[in-house]
Amino acid sequence: MYDVAETVLVNGREVSSRRIDLGSVGPRGEKTLPIPEAALAAVGPGKSVSVRYSFACREKDGFLEKGYVIADDQIDLKNDARSMPLAAAVAKQASHSDKDGMRVFSANGVEVAFDLKAGVLASYKVNGEERLLKPMTLDAYRAPSSNEVRPAEGWSRNGWREFKSAAQSVGEVASGKDNALEFTMETEFVGAAREDLVGYGRTGGSISAKGEVKKLISPTFKAVQQWRVYPDGTLTCQSEIRPQGVKRELPRIGYRMTLPLDFAKVEWFGRGPFENYRDRKSGAFRGLWGMDLTKFVMPYARPEDANNYEDTDAVTLSGPKGSMGFATLGAPVAFAALPYSPAEIIAASHPPELPAITKVEFGIFAETRGLGGASCGPGPLKRDIIYTDRNYRLDFAILPRRAETALSAPPAEFPPQAQGCSIGFEKWKVHSFSSEQGGQECAAYAFDGNPDTIWHSKWGLGEPNFPHFVACDYGKVLTLTGLAVFPRQDISNGRVRKYRVELSDDAKEWKTVLEGDLPNNSELSELAFKSPEKGRYMRFTALSSWTRGKPWASMAEIQPVLAE
Repeated sequence: MYDVAETVLVNGREVSSRRIDLGSVGPRGEKTLPIPEAALAAVGPGKSVSVRYSFACREKDGFLEKGYVIADDQIDLKNDARSMPLAAAVAKQASHSDKDGMRVFSANGVEVAFDLKAGVLASYKVNGEERLLKPMTLDAYRAPSSNEVRPAEGWSRNGWREFKSAAQSVGEVASGKDNALEFTMETEFVGAAREDLVGYGRTGGSISAKGEVKKLISPTFKAVQQWRVYPDGTLTCQSEIRPQGVKRELPRIGYRMTLPLDFAKVEWFGRGPFENYRDRKSGAFRGLWGMDLTKFVMPYARPEDANNYEDTDAVTLSGPKGSMGFATLGAPVAFAALPYSPAEIIAASHPPELPAITKVEFGIFAETRGLGGASCGPGPLKRDIIYTDRNYRLDFAILPRRAETALSAPPAEFPPQAQGCSIGFEKWKVHSFSSEQGGQECAAYAFDGNPDTIWHSKWGLGEPNFPHFVACDYGKVLTLTGLAVFPRQDISNGRVRKYRVELSDDAKEWKTVLEGDLPNNSELSELAFKSPEKGRYMRFTALSSWTRGKPWASMAEIQPVLAE
């Protein structure tokens, strides 16, 4: 027998609770309960109302102690009404000035500064106290979980751990609704460096730079942001993050800030109390939860990503220097709060090797990737993987006080996305090939526009010797000035050394337009013809490879470089 408890929560706080006698309900039986009157009465603007049920052992049952909760569930009543609470006593509009490359706003003891060259929020002070140890930046990276070692190697190669930013345009400051000052800024974020993630998943990991980010193969991002500064010091950011380039998996997409340890107590209204991800959240109920990052203990034997929380309306970080609140202005967001950066987590083989806790790494995200089970099983379901093939909307407020609930703001007006701004590889049709392994290593993958797939000649029993070729049909006669050749990125097997390039109008008569050697590395090579050449069909032949003793050839992408 079980004791059944019914609890009504408003904005995560309990307003009523009672025990329920279900009477006699047999196996697979049903009983309908009415929505509690306290829940119906609480529904209104700015309110999130939930009803939680729990089933606890009435008496000791084997190894289950009395009071042990055997099952629970929560029903969240839909409520879309939100309002922007502004301090009624503060009516004076914020002041602002542009000086020395910075745009500074002051309002009610809050001073915010934007770096107009880098295109980022650079400083956020309350009563003279700085709350940002680093400027706010785009975040599209996390320390991998045990299930994500292989995808994370790609995230590192894309250069997403750290970004360089540059403002593309900065609008003039104007007066907006509710006496706010507003302006629009468009910023490009490019990975600081392509990196190798080495050893993670086997020993303590390390990150080493391997060269400059190449936009053709590593997606970059443009963030269009409309900022508003309200008279009470509330700062809002309504943004659209626009990936630029080829389609790649994302670990998450949003913004990251580094805060002083003075703001290590975290309270949020969202899913909790334990960490949760988009494919591990149904058992984490929306409510008001809290934690203290000064007492954080890494919950895994080997440090990995942790402390992500989904479906969040509001987060408050507080401590001896006051409070700093974050609230969504639209759909619920995900957030993460940790005392370590991704690089610090990756470098530690065991929790005691993590550095001393000195800061708070806080991120707010439009969406996050699911974890899946690929440490010993499959990756995430398709529904739980996010890609760079669409834009992401992220609207939130930063408050110099507690954040209680989701807020609302006037709609933002963004400049349209430029046509043809995406860069990357095109998808072409394979015409013929001499050899392919098949499965995940087909010849067509050399022309599919996806740098994460590969063509590999047949290996194993009966593997043929050189030469190996793949031919592409462009569908019409093109004028080419060369080829962009991108080797496989995971390992070096089949890395091509000597090659030959031929063009044809009919796939019968072929003209050799280039021969040479490729370097022994994983970088993109741009093979320039002596003069522009025309052809509908292109044949790339591997004559030898850098893989000693093996007659293998592989390639991720072979793409035409077209004449202007």
